[in-house]
Amino acid sequence: MIHAHVSRAMPSLTLHADLRVEDGITALFGPSGAGKTTLLRCIAGLLAPDEGRIIRDGEVLFDSAAGVNLPPERRRVGFVFQDLRLFPHLTVEQNLKYGWRLLPDYERLVSPDRVRDLLELGPLRSRAAASLSGGEARRVALGRALLSSPAVLLLDEPLAGLDEARKGAALSLVARVRAEFGVPTLFVSHSLSEILELTTRVAVLDQGELIGHGDIAEVLGREEVFRLADSLGLESLIEVEVLDQTGEVTLVGLGPHRISLPKVDRPPGTRALVAIRPQDVVLARAPVEGISAQNALEGTVTQVTRLSDRVLVSIDVGATVRAEITRRSEAELGIAPGTRIWCLVKVFSFRWRRFLDS
Repeated sequence: MIHAHVSRAMPSLTLHADLRVEDGITALFGPSGAGKTTLLRCIAGLLAPDEGRIIRDGEVLFDSAAGVNLPPERRRVGFVFQDLRLFPHLTVEQNLKYGWRLLPDYERLVSPDRVRDLLELGPLRSRAAASLSGGEARRVALGRALLSSPAVLLLDEPLAGLDEARKGAALSLVARVRAEFGVPTLFVSHSLSEILELTTRVAVLDQGELIGHGDIAEVLGREEVFRLADSLGLESLIEVEVLDQTGEVTLVGLGPHRISLPKVDRPPGTRALVAIRPQDVVLARAPVEGISAQNALEGTVTQVTRLSDRVLVSIDVGATVRAEITRRSEAELGIAPGTRIWCLVKVFSFRWRRFLDS
């Protein structure tokens, strides 16, 4: 576990973060320029915070008050940078073993053979780093970080620049690393779908401030997080339970509601997170008949957030669903906290995001 409670002034903002990274993967999410990379560099020892403390498994890595600032090589932090930073004049094998060779034998917790096999790097051993594709280079950078025998792994947008097929393969590798090594990992991403492939724990940074930290469904339920919807593409996440398969849809339960979703081959009792975008939710003050939307969820308005050009309405239907409407619609519908409202959603507006029992 690592606990970073730090402040660091930057040209455009000041980073203030109090973050705990425990076993498994924690996603660090937020718009560009929010301070995500700065926080990682502070943890790794590549930047010194102006003040604060960083503790890893009880060992103090940085303490501004006590004058402690361990150098990067003593922090046992593996870092995969956005730009990878492989040595282009060295082979894959030489890159992999660069940090490993600097470790004393008793600190070498991971063997090169194990990493090569896991990341399928054997055929690339003699290749020059400069000749690698983007996906190959990311595998080598991840392998080099693992061979430093890290107690914490920092992945700074490791999938940036990859096409969708290669992203899927890279996500699978990260998941295998998590299962194989169990190293606490901080994974920076701009993609909610990437995050949900790997974890449900998330921390959200905005303008240098940590505005949410914990289970992703709970964090995304906060209004200050949802205000980032334009830049992050956030969605309402709802936990449901598969009830039955009927015709071309899967029937799920959410409290008293029965919701029709796109067909998925999962048995009854399966729990899952499904997502819906605010712009795909239509609001009505009474039940509506004769429309194509098969789902009508009755709920109560809990929050009305006025953004620059629209209104974001939060509705409790057993979980929080959000709808995006105009100010004119807000006035015509009489939207206010406590208003009873119906959320109309088409079947295919829902997206399966993660199965929680698998």
